[in-house]
Amino acid sequence: MLLWSVWNSRNQAVFRGVSVPPSHSIAQVSSLLAEYQSVIVFRDPALRRNVRCRGPPDGSFKINADAAIIEGECCGLGMVLRYHEGEVLMSCASCLNFFLSPEDAVVEAVCYGVIRAKKAGSRISNILKEIDESAVM
Repeated sequence: MLLWSVWNSRNQAVFRGVSVPPSHSIAQVSSLLAEYQSVIVFRDPALRRNVRCRGPPDGSFKINADAAIIEGECCGLGMVLRYHEGEVLMSCASCLNFFLSPEDAVVEAVCYGVIRAKKAGSRISNILKEIDESAVM
């Protein structure tokens, strides 16, 4: 939450020219954490699920991609590339200075990730892509 708040403050300064004092970021994190803790569903151990991400098959690479949108303004794209053993090979993010629908932004994030992965090395092939499927339904 703290990293998100710092990132958000930076975006306010870069894209809107608004200076956010550090004390505001700390207060925002405290507020978000309190809100999260008040609505968390998984306090009951019976409701918890053991969810594990599956890595790609041997010799493959996997891109996890996602997008964030400021409606009517811009989109942020991000990706993480992992090898089959789970090792993070690269991660990157980009900001588009135009607006896309959530579905198009996620597809753009995947394309961005594949292009960056291919530019990173010729040995990278057989790339599996993974997104939050609720974003494109």
